[in-house]
Amino acid sequence: MPSSENLNRFRWLHFSDIHVGMKGQDHLWARFGHLLDADLEKLLKRAGVVDLILFSGDMVQKGLASEFDRFDEIMAKIMDRVAEFQDRPQMIALPGNHDLTRPDPLDSHAFALSNYWEKPEIRERFWDKKGGDYRDFIGKAFESFSSWQARAIEAGVHVRPNKRGILPGDASYVLERSNGTLGVAALNSTWLQLGGGDYTGRLHVDASQLLEITDLDPDKWASSVDVSLLVTHQPPTWLHANKPSTWENDINPTGRFDMHLYGHMHVPDTSTVTHGGGHARRSVQAASLFGLEIYGAAVERIQGYSLCEVQIAEQSRKLTVWPRTLIQVSGGEMKLAQDLSQNIDENTGSFSMPYTLDRNNKSQSPRPGRVESQQTVNHSEDVALDLSRPAQFELETIRVKTVISKAHQSVRQLERDVVLAGLTRDRIAWVASDWGMGHEGFVASVRDQLNIPSQSVFALDFSVYRTRDNFFESLQNLYRVSFQEICEAIADAGPSVLVFDDIDFPSISAIDGNFEREVETLAKTVRDFATDTAIIIRSRRLTRFATLEQVELRALDEVDVGIYAAASEIGSKKYEKPEIYSKLFRHTDGVPNRIDVALRALQLISLNELMESNPDFSTTNGALVDAPAALMATVSELRASEDQQEQRAWSLLLALSALPYGEQLGRLRRFLGPHPIDVPHAQALADRSLINSVSLATFEGAETEASRTLIVPRSVRDYVRNIIDEQTAEDIDLKALELLFGKQWTTGDIQSSPTVRRVQQAMCDVYEIQNASTLILRAVRRSLDDTNSRSSESSVRLASRFVDALVKGDHFRSVIGLCEDVLALIDNDDRFSRAANILKYEYARSLRMTSRHDDALSQFKALDETFLSKRQRQSVHLGIAMCLESLGNAEDAAESAKRAIAIDRNSSGALHARTILAEQMQDNDQRIAELKRILVLAHKKQSHTLANTVSLALAEDRKRKGLPTEDLLKNILTTQKKTGDFYNVVRAIIDLAGVPGRIERLTAEERTILISAYHYLFHERLFNLFDKCHAALWKMFSHDGDAASLFNLFRLSSFIWRLNGREEQELRYLSELAKKYGDIIARGVSSTNRDGAYFIVRVSIAMGQQHWLEGETSK
Repeated sequence: MPSSENLNRFRWLHFSDIHVGMKGQDHLWARFGHLLDADLEKLLKRAGVVDLILFSGDMVQKGLASEFDRFDEIMAKIMDRVAEFQDRPQMIALPGNHDLTRPDPLDSHAFALSNYWEKPEIRERFWDKKGGDYRDFIGKAFESFSSWQARAIEAGVHVRPNKRGILPGDASYVLERSNGTLGVAALNSTWLQLGGGDYTGRLHVDASQLLEITDLDPDKWASSVDVSLLVTHQPPTWLHANKPSTWENDINPTGRFDMHLYGHMHVPDTSTVTHGGGHARRSVQAASLFGLEIYGAAVERIQGYSLCEVQIAEQSRKLTVWPRTLIQVSGGEMKLAQDLSQNIDENTGSFSMPYTLDRNNKSQSPRPGRVESQQTVNHSEDVALDLSRPAQFELETIRVKTVISKAHQSVRQLERDVVLAGLTRDRIAWVASDWGMGHEGFVASVRDQLNIPSQSVFALDFSVYRTRDNFFESLQNLYRVSFQEICEAIADAGPSVLVFDDIDFPSISAIDGNFEREVETLAKTVRDFATDTAIIIRSRRLTRFATLEQVELRALDEVDVGIYAAASEIGSKKYEKPEIYSKLFRHTDGVPNRIDVALRALQLISLNELMESNPDFSTTNGALVDAPAALMATVSELRASEDQQEQRAWSLLLALSALPYGEQLGRLRRFLGPHPIDVPHAQALADRSLINSVSLATFEGAETEASRTLIVPRSVRDYVRNIIDEQTAEDIDLKALELLFGKQWTTGDIQSSPTVRRVQQAMCDVYEIQNASTLILRAVRRSLDDTNSRSSESSVRLASRFVDALVKGDHFRSVIGLCEDVLALIDNDDRFSRAANILKYEYARSLRMTSRHDDALSQFKALDETFLSKRQRQSVHLGIAMCLESLGNAEDAAESAKRAIAIDRNSSGALHARTILAEQMQDNDQRIAELKRILVLAHKKQSHTLANTVSLALAEDRKRKGLPTEDLLKNILTTQKKTGDFYNVVRAIIDLAGVPGRIERLTAEERTILISAYHYLFHERLFNLFDKCHAALWKMFSHDGDAASLFNLFRLSSFIWRLNGREEQELRYLSELAKKYGDIIARGVSSTNRDGAYFIVRVSIAMGQQHWLEGETSK
């Protein structure tokens, strides 16, 4: 067994007895669910990641399919919550006595089984070949459970069994992890409990059940895994009084299983039992996760759950349990807390139970459950349809120059060795480096040790990272491509280093470490995707929550300053003298970037002259932000310079600091006066590492002069904005507003400004939107503190006008963000009631467009319609109707549609509302006739989007009738350029690809549109359509027999699903690929292409088969 403390333990969450569907549960679960969410967060932070969720029965109340659907919803939320802190776990469940549909007690089979213990012939027949009818009867009773379990397995929610057994739920599972194997033997103990009443002492678990799932050798199976768990629903005390020996001798003898887990009793308990000095049996009884039953008059139901851990050290083991229970606190409120009824350590919230288990007979045979496929993937030179757009992103945009520096090679050897060890083992390592600490040179030295080409080092700015979605959106805004496309380009580059650069921990991360876990998870996702890439996570400071190797680059000490300066290409041996490097250290504080600047200066001036310019010896304005000392010194030196060129460089820094997403130098040339700002001033900032130059690709993927922007790193920007006085900051922001919106922006006249003209196009460079939104928000915030009401009216008006422009450009995510920020400032100010209401109107519309129907409905209903125009009021009721329709409330949707029509019967909005009513007509002929009338009118009114929507509805009707739909769908495709309605074009091409027999007849143009639709949905994250589009492409490539394109498509879609926490969708296609092309797994990562390698990595991680990658981790 591994000796590392982190590699010798297994953890699982143990749930039981939720009884979904019990009367009165729904309204109580809402509160309990919130309590469970909060408690899971606390517990997982304390105990660590879990390998598995075990559910020991009674998932539902009556065994109904609808109850299992509701159970799925609840478990999905629980698993989503756990996945916020770690990789999403899978579950193992077995049925309880409520997870079956109780048969008619007068049914002949039910009646016979009720006499199971009284009739030996029934007992004998049940288990022999003639007893198939009895077992089929039991299978029918558990049909809903079995159907649910099959769906959960295919969706990747439930672990796939290694071996199924005789009865529903009987199965063995083996989970392979890097730290060993966990075996679970699940046995149906409830199959005789077919009715109500007390079954204590009347149930049975037969030895043949265990034999069937362990290949007739339970001891060999149990010893072949590192930890073995036996799981049933009922405790052994519920087994037949005359048959405990079967349980104790044949199923759970001492030394076979680590422990037995069960539920049913609704009361938590953990025990170790020995008899006559023999070995012990351990059992863990679960509390009820949520139920309203009470067993017996004197036994109180206890709601709760537990987290269990087995720590292994050879034969010595330790079981640790964190029991949680629902308690009442003062004031009558409830919360989940430590179960103080058990003998727990109040500091850790857990108790431990050491034990030993004899593993001397551990089998060396292969693990069960490996399936070898004879199918192969064709990796010949045939051209596969590559779904990536190679011309869309140029790596030069994020390439980092890493010229080998003798200075950096001569210092920090220890830090370099630690990072190299981490990269060799995990391909990921943390490097903490404050501003100016020379991480670029350090990375170059690491890259050299890894024998990676100098041109293959890339960096992404993570200073703005707070959540995945916001970060992905900022990259999209900055580079005009997605995060996935950037990673695709990096993967294409071969062996490389990718730096997650300038991680800035939020203050909350010092408490819980969620932020660090999320960054590491993202790094692992990229590592799996780009199989030849090493990832360095460069943060500004150390974190105690890193789970991967971590080093800190600190300022060099005096001796190292001398070594560094002497070895530098612009230094000399004279710096080895203590009196020289001592002065150099005083001037630079040992910060490598400042040493480099000083060495360049010393080529022109003397050391004494250099010392006179030391900012430590002059008065400076201190910043109120937590700025690095090195940054403060460099900025202060530039600000105090009397050199004309450096003064203009300072002006450029002020201008760029007002524009957080950067700007093109040409637009800033006259920003602060008659003296132009030009390239030398930008170069002066770049030399001091105060700005970065970013190359943006155009929509066609070609780089142009105008696409280069200058950006001030966040740490620098924050410091600069804090050291200037408020009037200077306001003056700069006003000039920036004029740059973007023109000098008439205070009147609301911004339509003719270049920025607004660009924003009204869907494919604009979105960094302009972010700059504009930031400046507007500053203006609103500043004006609210101003006694001049005109100022506040102007800024709020500007916000409203800009939102209008965003809506015209279909930038709905940006509308949502700006509206939320502005409304947070003005919503409770009576001066802006009308403006706030208009913003809420656009906010609600944008929420609906992004499928946030519940939120949109709430916002629509909260609007004050007295502030809205007739067109806007009609749009509100139409929006409500569409939200209700999407939420399945047809009756109320119809009422809202009628109200919309009544407002203006001759408008396009009324026509759209008629469509909603038409769709609800029961008579199909009348419905189609009405839709056709609406289509004619829509064309007359040139309501192109509505016309396309109606055409899609008519096509769907034809599809149901088995009639051709291609003419309608193809007509929508041909209107794309005329109408700009790409959303309905996406729907049409997906439907067209789904026409029976059409997939093989798609034209080259239609294939191109389908792939374009895939990329559109990929960027917009409209998951329902994205999944359908993926499925259409999957079908197309499968029909073509194009294995290479299937693997390519899987890698792209898998990456997006994982980035957005939808691993269950990935597992579905992963399983399908594994079945068809499993043979490439045996060949290994090194013998396949990038797509095949990604598939193997995902199989190994997602399906617990890490051994397939042995020997590949150093690749």
